[in-house]
Amino acid sequence: MVAAAHPSGGMPTRPTSRRVTAAALCCLGALALRRASGPLGASREPLWGRAAVEVQPLNIAGAETAAPAAQGSCQAAYDAGAGVFASAVVTWKASLDNGFLITNFGDSATKTLASALKAFDREDKSKTCAGERAALEQAIMKNTAVLSERLIAFAEEIVAQEMRSRLFSEMQKRKGPLRVREKIDILRESIESFKIEGSRLRPSWDAREISLEDAERRLGQMQFEIEQTPEGQVLDKIWELDRNRALISERARGISLSLEPALRVMIRPDGIGSFQLFSEGPVGPPNNPAIMNIGILNDGSIADVYREHPEPPIFAVQPAVKVNLDVR
Repeated sequence: MVAAAHPSGGMPTRPTSRRVTAAALCCLGALALRRASGPLGASREPLWGRAAVEVQPLNIAGAETAAPAAQGSCQAAYDAGAGVFASAVVTWKASLDNGFLITNFGDSATKTLASALKAFDREDKSKTCAGERAALEQAIMKNTAVLSERLIAFAEEIVAQEMRSRLFSEMQKRKGPLRVREKIDILRESIESFKIEGSRLRPSWDAREISLEDAERRLGQMQFEIEQTPEGQVLDKIWELDRNRALISERARGISLSLEPALRVMIRPDGIGSFQLFSEGPVGPPNNPAIMNIGILNDGSIADVYREHPEPPIFAVQPAVKVNLDVR
Protein backbone atom coordinates (compact mmCIF):
# COMPACT_ATOMS: atom_id res chain seq x y z
CA MET A 1 0.00 0.00 0.00
CA VAL A 2 1.19 3.52 -0.75
CA ALA A 3 1.45 6.14 1.91
CA ALA A 4 0.58 9.72 0.99
CA ALA A 5 1.46 12.99 2.67
CA HIS A 6 -0.06 16.38 2.40
CA PRO A 7 2.13 18.60 0.15
CA SER A 8 2.09 21.43 2.63
CA GLY A 9 3.91 19.28 5.17
CA GLY A 10 0.91 17.90 7.05
CA MET A 11 1.03 14.48 8.64
CA PRO A 12 0.87 11.65 6.08
CA THR A 13 -1.97 9.21 6.31
CA ARG A 14 -2.53 5.61 5.19
CA PRO A 15 -5.69 5.14 3.09
CA THR A 16 -7.83 2.47 4.73
CA SER A 17 -11.31 3.06 3.30
CA ARG A 18 -12.78 0.09 1.42
CA ARG A 19 -14.83 2.58 -0.59
CA VAL A 20 -11.63 4.16 -1.92
CA THR A 21 -10.15 0.78 -2.87
CA ALA A 22 -13.29 -0.23 -4.73
CA ALA A 23 -13.29 3.05 -6.60
CA ALA A 24 -9.70 2.46 -7.68
CA LEU A 25 -10.46 -0.98 -9.05
CA CYS A 26 -13.43 0.37 -10.97
CA CYS A 27 -11.39 3.13 -12.54
CA LEU A 28 -8.85 0.62 -13.89
CA GLY A 29 -11.38 -1.15 -16.06
CA ALA A 30 -10.28 -4.31 -17.83
CA LEU A 31 -6.50 -4.50 -17.98
CA ALA A 32 -5.12 -5.76 -21.27
CA LEU A 33 -2.33 -8.14 -20.29
CA ARG A 34 0.40 -9.63 -22.43
CA ARG A 35 2.48 -12.43 -21.01
CA ALA A 36 6.19 -12.72 -21.68
CA SER A 37 7.09 -15.96 -23.44
CA GLY A 38 10.14 -18.21 -23.17
CA PRO A 39 12.84 -17.48 -20.57
CA LEU A 40 11.42 -14.05 -19.79
CA GLY A 41 8.03 -15.42 -18.74
CA ALA A 42 9.44 -18.38 -16.86
CA SER A 43 12.48 -17.12 -15.03
CA ARG A 44 12.10 -13.38 -15.67
CA GLU A 45 15.71 -13.22 -16.89
CA PRO A 46 16.12 -10.15 -19.12
CA LEU A 47 17.95 -10.46 -22.43
CA TRP A 48 19.97 -7.30 -22.07
CA GLY A 49 21.48 -8.09 -18.68
CA ARG A 50 19.34 -5.53 -16.85
CA ALA A 51 17.54 -6.29 -13.62
CA ALA A 52 14.08 -7.79 -14.01
CA VAL A 53 11.22 -5.30 -14.01
CA GLU A 54 10.04 -4.67 -10.47
CA VAL A 55 7.65 -2.03 -9.23
CA GLN A 56 8.30 -0.80 -5.74
CA PRO A 57 5.51 0.86 -3.74
CA LEU A 58 5.32 4.41 -5.13
CA ASN A 59 5.19 6.99 -2.39
CA ILE A 60 3.69 10.32 -3.29
CA ALA A 61 5.48 11.88 -0.33
CA GLY A 62 6.19 11.45 3.35
CA ALA A 63 6.10 8.46 5.67
CA GLU A 64 3.69 5.57 5.99
CA THR A 65 1.49 6.06 9.02
CA ALA A 66 -0.34 8.93 10.64
CA ALA A 67 -3.58 9.75 12.33
CA PRO A 68 -6.66 10.05 10.07
CA ALA A 69 -7.40 13.56 8.84
CA ALA A 70 -10.63 15.36 9.64
CA GLN A 71 -13.41 14.68 7.15
CA GLY A 72 -13.82 17.45 4.58
CA SER A 73 -10.33 18.87 5.13
CA CYS A 74 -7.69 19.30 2.41
CA GLN A 75 -5.70 16.53 4.07
CA ALA A 76 -8.65 14.14 3.82
CA ALA A 77 -9.23 15.05 0.17
CA TYR A 78 -5.58 14.49 -0.60
CA ASP A 79 -5.67 11.12 1.19
CA ALA A 80 -8.77 10.06 -0.75
CA GLY A 81 -7.15 10.77 -4.11
CA ALA A 82 -3.86 9.16 -3.07
CA GLY A 83 -5.75 6.05 -1.93
CA VAL A 84 -7.28 5.58 -5.37
CA PHE A 85 -3.83 5.78 -6.95
CA ALA A 86 -2.31 3.46 -4.32
CA SER A 87 -4.91 0.77 -5.03
CA ALA A 88 -4.23 1.06 -8.75
CA VAL A 89 -0.50 0.58 -8.14
CA VAL A 90 -1.23 -2.62 -6.19
CA THR A 91 -3.17 -4.00 -9.16
CA TRP A 92 -0.47 -3.03 -11.65
CA LYS A 93 2.27 -4.51 -9.50
CA ALA A 94 0.39 -7.81 -9.13
CA SER A 95 0.17 -8.12 -12.92
CA LEU A 96 3.88 -7.44 -13.36
CA ASP A 97 4.86 -9.85 -10.58
CA ASN A 98 3.02 -12.58 -12.50
CA GLY A 99 4.99 -11.79 -15.67
CA PHE A 100 2.26 -9.86 -17.48
CA LEU A 101 2.73 -6.63 -19.39
CA ILE A 102 -0.17 -4.17 -19.02
CA THR A 103 -0.49 -3.29 -22.70
CA ASN A 104 -3.16 -0.62 -22.08
CA PHE A 105 -1.32 0.97 -19.18
CA GLY A 106 -1.52 4.45 -20.73
CA ASP A 107 -5.31 4.35 -20.86
CA SER A 108 -5.50 2.76 -17.41
CA ALA A 109 -3.22 5.42 -15.90
CA THR A 110 -5.29 8.21 -17.48
CA LYS A 111 -8.48 6.79 -15.98
CA THR A 112 -6.76 6.32 -12.61
CA LEU A 113 -5.72 9.98 -12.51
CA ALA A 114 -9.25 11.08 -13.38
CA SER A 115 -10.71 8.83 -10.65
CA ALA A 116 -8.19 10.07 -8.10
CA LEU A 117 -9.11 13.70 -8.81
CA LYS A 118 -12.81 12.86 -8.60
CA ALA A 119 -12.22 11.27 -5.20
CA PHE A 120 -10.38 14.43 -4.16
CA ASP A 121 -13.23 16.66 -5.37
CA ARG A 122 -15.86 14.61 -3.53
CA GLU A 123 -13.99 15.07 -0.27
CA ASP A 124 -13.19 18.78 -0.90
CA LYS A 125 -16.68 20.09 -0.33
CA SER A 126 -15.47 23.63 0.36
CA LYS A 127 -13.58 23.78 -2.98
CA THR A 128 -10.70 25.63 -1.28
CA CYS A 129 -7.95 23.03 -1.78
CA ALA A 130 -6.78 23.91 -5.31
CA GLY A 131 -3.12 23.83 -4.27
CA GLU A 132 -3.38 20.40 -2.74
CA ARG A 133 -5.30 19.14 -5.80
CA ALA A 134 -2.55 20.37 -8.13
CA ALA A 135 0.10 18.76 -5.92
CA LEU A 136 -1.76 15.44 -5.98
CA GLU A 137 -2.08 15.58 -9.75
CA GLN A 138 1.63 16.32 -10.21
CA ALA A 139 2.67 13.56 -7.78
CA ILE A 140 0.53 10.95 -9.59
CA MET A 141 1.85 12.06 -12.98
CA LYS A 142 5.44 11.86 -11.77
CA ASN A 143 5.11 8.40 -10.29
CA THR A 144 3.11 7.14 -13.26
CA ALA A 145 5.82 8.36 -15.63
CA VAL A 146 8.42 6.32 -13.70
CA LEU A 147 6.27 3.22 -13.92
CA SER A 148 5.64 3.86 -17.61
CA GLU A 149 9.39 3.84 -18.31
CA ARG A 150 9.77 0.51 -16.54
CA LEU A 151 6.90 -0.96 -18.52
CA ILE A 152 8.45 0.25 -21.78
CA ALA A 153 11.69 -1.53 -20.84
CA PHE A 154 9.63 -4.65 -20.09
CA ALA A 155 7.87 -4.32 -23.45
CA GLU A 156 11.24 -4.22 -25.20
CA GLU A 157 12.21 -7.44 -23.44
CA ILE A 158 9.04 -9.14 -24.66
CA VAL A 159 9.46 -7.89 -28.24
CA ALA A 160 13.08 -9.07 -28.19
CA GLN A 161 12.04 -12.51 -26.96
CA GLU A 162 9.38 -12.78 -29.64
CA MET A 163 11.85 -11.69 -32.35
CA ARG A 164 14.35 -14.25 -31.11
CA SER A 165 11.74 -17.02 -31.25
CA ARG A 166 10.64 -15.96 -34.73
CA LEU A 167 14.22 -15.94 -36.03
CA PHE A 168 14.79 -19.48 -34.78
CA SER A 169 11.44 -20.61 -36.18
CA GLU A 170 12.23 -19.24 -39.65
CA MET A 171 15.72 -20.76 -39.51
CA GLN A 172 14.24 -24.17 -38.72
CA LYS A 173 11.83 -23.88 -41.66
CA ARG A 174 14.67 -22.97 -44.01
CA LYS A 175 16.99 -25.54 -42.40
CA GLY A 176 19.79 -23.03 -42.57
CA PRO A 177 20.72 -19.42 -41.73
CA LEU A 178 18.37 -16.70 -42.93
CA ARG A 179 19.30 -14.26 -45.68
CA VAL A 180 20.24 -10.75 -44.63
CA ARG A 181 17.07 -9.34 -46.19
CA GLU A 182 14.87 -11.76 -44.25
CA LYS A 183 16.53 -10.88 -40.94
CA ILE A 184 16.21 -7.17 -41.62
CA ASP A 185 12.49 -7.55 -42.40
CA ILE A 186 11.93 -9.35 -39.10
CA LEU A 187 13.95 -6.65 -37.29
CA ARG A 188 11.85 -3.86 -38.82
CA GLU A 189 8.61 -5.58 -37.86
CA SER A 190 9.86 -6.06 -34.30
CA ILE A 191 10.88 -2.40 -33.98
CA GLU A 192 7.49 -1.29 -35.29
CA SER A 193 5.78 -3.63 -32.81
CA PHE A 194 7.83 -2.14 -29.96
CA LYS A 195 6.98 1.39 -31.11
CA ILE A 196 3.24 0.63 -31.14
CA GLU A 197 3.44 -1.22 -27.82
CA GLY A 198 5.40 1.60 -26.19
CA SER A 199 2.94 4.26 -27.31
CA ARG A 200 0.16 2.41 -25.48
CA LEU A 201 2.16 2.58 -22.28
CA ARG A 202 2.24 6.40 -22.23
CA PRO A 203 -0.59 8.19 -20.40
CA SER A 204 -2.45 10.84 -22.39
CA TRP A 205 -0.61 13.70 -20.64
CA ASP A 206 2.83 12.23 -21.42
CA ALA A 207 3.69 13.52 -24.91
CA ARG A 208 7.26 12.16 -24.94
CA GLU A 209 8.15 9.97 -27.90
CA ILE A 210 9.49 6.47 -27.39
CA SER A 211 13.28 6.45 -27.76
CA LEU A 212 14.01 3.85 -30.45
CA GLU A 213 17.74 4.34 -30.90
CA ASP A 214 18.89 2.05 -28.08
CA ALA A 215 16.16 -0.49 -28.81
CA GLU A 216 17.13 -0.62 -32.50
CA ARG A 217 20.78 -1.13 -31.57
CA ARG A 218 20.05 -3.98 -29.15
CA LEU A 219 17.56 -5.72 -31.42
CA GLY A 220 19.85 -5.25 -34.42
CA GLN A 221 22.75 -6.82 -32.56
CA MET A 222 20.54 -9.76 -31.59
CA GLN A 223 19.47 -10.55 -35.15
CA PHE A 224 23.04 -10.11 -36.40
CA GLU A 225 24.50 -12.57 -33.86
CA ILE A 226 21.61 -15.05 -33.77
CA GLU A 227 23.66 -17.80 -35.47
CA GLN A 228 26.43 -17.49 -32.83
CA THR A 229 24.08 -18.13 -29.90
CA PRO A 230 24.14 -21.59 -28.25
CA GLU A 231 20.77 -22.37 -29.83
CA GLY A 232 22.01 -21.25 -33.24
CA GLN A 233 25.11 -23.44 -32.98
CA VAL A 234 22.97 -26.46 -32.09
CA LEU A 235 20.79 -25.84 -35.15
CA ASP A 236 23.91 -25.53 -37.31
CA LYS A 237 25.10 -28.98 -36.18
CA ILE A 238 21.67 -30.46 -36.92
CA TRP A 239 21.70 -28.97 -40.42
CA GLU A 240 25.18 -30.34 -41.06
CA LEU A 241 24.02 -33.84 -40.10
CA ASP A 242 20.98 -33.52 -42.36
CA ARG A 243 23.18 -32.42 -45.29
CA ASN A 244 25.50 -35.38 -44.79
CA ARG A 245 22.58 -37.80 -44.68
CA ALA A 246 21.12 -36.29 -47.85
CA LEU A 247 24.48 -36.53 -49.62
CA ILE A 248 24.91 -40.18 -48.66
CA SER A 249 21.36 -40.96 -49.77
CA GLU A 250 21.90 -39.21 -53.11
CA ARG A 251 25.09 -41.13 -53.80
CA ALA A 252 23.42 -44.43 -52.94
CA ARG A 253 20.80 -44.10 -55.68
CA GLY A 254 21.19 -45.90 -59.04
CA ILE A 255 22.65 -49.24 -60.12
CA SER A 256 25.71 -50.80 -58.55
CA LEU A 257 27.64 -53.79 -59.95
CA SER A 258 30.36 -55.72 -58.18
CA LEU A 259 32.32 -58.93 -58.96
CA GLU A 260 33.51 -61.41 -56.37
CA PRO A 261 36.03 -64.15 -57.36
CA ALA A 262 35.24 -67.69 -56.24
CA LEU A 263 36.83 -71.14 -56.34
CA ARG A 264 34.94 -74.42 -56.30
CA VAL A 265 36.69 -77.63 -55.20
CA MET A 266 35.05 -81.07 -55.51
CA ILE A 267 36.46 -84.28 -54.00
CA ARG A 268 34.79 -87.53 -55.08
CA PRO A 269 36.38 -90.62 -53.43
CA ASP A 270 35.19 -94.19 -53.98
CA GLY A 271 31.79 -95.01 -52.62
CA ILE A 272 28.12 -95.13 -53.44
CA GLY A 273 27.20 -91.55 -52.34
CA SER A 274 26.46 -92.28 -48.70
CA PHE A 275 28.65 -89.41 -47.41
CA GLN A 276 28.24 -85.74 -48.38
CA LEU A 277 29.98 -82.67 -46.96
CA PHE A 278 29.83 -79.11 -48.30
CA SER A 279 31.40 -75.92 -46.94
CA GLU A 280 31.91 -72.28 -47.98
CA GLY A 281 34.22 -69.52 -46.71
CA PRO A 282 36.58 -66.69 -47.68
CA VAL A 283 40.20 -67.25 -48.66
CA GLY A 284 42.98 -64.83 -49.55
CA PRO A 285 43.89 -61.34 -48.21
CA PRO A 286 41.31 -59.67 -45.94
CA ASN A 287 40.99 -56.59 -48.16
CA ASN A 288 40.12 -58.67 -51.26
CA PRO A 289 39.03 -62.18 -50.28
CA ALA A 290 37.68 -64.86 -52.63
CA ILE A 291 34.81 -67.21 -51.85
CA MET A 292 35.82 -70.88 -51.79
CA ASN A 293 33.29 -73.72 -52.04
CA ILE A 294 34.43 -77.21 -51.00
CA GLY A 295 32.37 -80.34 -51.52
CA ILE A 296 33.08 -84.01 -50.64
CA LEU A 297 30.87 -86.74 -52.11
CA ASN A 298 31.85 -90.44 -52.02
CA ASP A 299 30.22 -91.46 -55.32
CA GLY A 300 33.46 -92.45 -57.18
CA SER A 301 32.27 -96.09 -57.48
CA ILE A 302 29.14 -95.15 -59.41
CA ALA A 303 29.73 -95.17 -63.15
CA ASP A 304 28.49 -92.23 -65.17
CA VAL A 305 27.37 -93.60 -68.54
CA TYR A 306 26.90 -90.11 -69.92
CA ARG A 307 30.57 -89.18 -69.65
CA GLU A 308 33.46 -90.12 -71.90
CA HIS A 309 35.21 -91.55 -68.87
CA PRO A 310 32.57 -93.45 -66.81
CA GLU A 311 34.49 -93.05 -63.55
CA PRO A 312 34.44 -89.40 -62.20
CA PRO A 313 37.71 -87.76 -61.23
CA ILE A 314 38.65 -87.90 -57.56
CA PHE A 315 39.67 -84.20 -57.40
CA ALA A 316 38.25 -81.33 -59.49
CA VAL A 317 38.83 -77.53 -59.30
CA GLN A 318 36.66 -74.92 -61.03
CA PRO A 319 37.19 -71.12 -60.90
CA ALA A 320 34.05 -68.91 -60.75
CA VAL A 321 32.94 -65.29 -60.55
CA LYS A 322 30.02 -64.03 -58.44
CA VAL A 323 28.17 -61.06 -59.97
CA ASN A 324 26.33 -58.70 -57.51
CA LEU A 325 23.79 -56.34 -59.13
CA ASP A 326 22.05 -53.82 -56.83
CA VAL A 327 19.36 -51.44 -58.06
CA ARG A 328 18.30 -48.62 -55.64
